[in-house]
Formats: sequence, C-alpha cells, structure tokens
Amino acid sequence: MKNYLFIITVITLIPFTAQAQNYAVALKPGTSGIGIEAIRSFGQLYNVRFGYSYFNYDYRYEDSDDYIMDSTVFISSVSAIFDWFPFERVFHISAGIFVNMNDVDAVLSPKESHDVGGRIYTPEMLGSLTANIDFNKAAPYFGIGFGNGYGKKSGFPFDVGALYH
Repeated sequence: MKNYLFIITVITLIPFTAQAQNYAVALKPGTSGIGIEAIRSFGQLYNVRFGYSYFNYDYRYEDSDDYIMDSTVFISSVSAIFDWFPFERVFHISAGIFVNMNDVDAVLSPKESHDVGGRIYTPEMLGSLTANIDFNKAAPYFGIGFGNGYGKKSGFPFDVGALYH
C-alpha cells in the first residue's frame, strides 16, 4: 500500500504540459487540488492562464469513548492568472483571481448516553454539533514562480503564491 501511495504522489507532483502555436494546456497538482490550465502566450513577456482545480476528501474519526466526527473537505476553484516574465526567462511574477467553491463540513455526534447531574441523556437527546466553513467566493492571488507552461523554456513549472480567503 505504501508503494502505491508513493507512485500516485510522484505522478501527481509531475506537471504535464502540451502546447501548440501560442496556446498550451497544463495538468498541475497543488494545494488547491489537481488542476488543469489553459495557457495563452503573448510573446516572451506575458502569459494568461485560465484554470480549474478540484479536491474532495471525506474523513471519519471515531473516538473509542464518546464521539464520532464525520467531515468533508471540498476544494474547487476557477482561476484567471496573468504572468509577467520580467527577464524574458523562466522566472515570473503572477497576479490574478480565484473563484472559490470551497467548503468544509463537520458533524460531531455522541456515541452513547451521558449522566449529567443524575439524569441520563441519550445520544438522540444530546443531538449533534454541526460546523460549516465557507470561504470568500472571489479571492485575489499573487505569486512568483519558475517555469513556463508555454515555449521552449517550459521546463518544470513551479508556483508559490497566496490567496486572500
């Protein structure tokens, strides 16, 4: 099982790029999930990228004594990013916007009855605790990176950036 997870991790960490004329398509992993980007080059200094990324994870934690927690993390976004290559090389400065559809839900439920002040409360009587985390729908982005999804110097693209959630 460890080998299987290692192979999947290595494959998802390697970006894939296909290009033609002034356009390219890139498959990119990241903290916002597995994504795909359409890239339009405007010469050696500028690119525009439009992308979509997705990640979904369900998690269940069952405490041996008291509670069960069920949670879902749903990460999905659409992005529009402008890249500037100030030295006509692989280093770039990026700015753009992400449209977030991210959502985190969690439900904490008791497993058994509890005695409070001599009175017994069943799990049905106690109910459950529900949490939901929403994010800003529009999030500005700023980043720097190396590599270019388009051109002879496409190499291994790498971006580091920040979103204002």
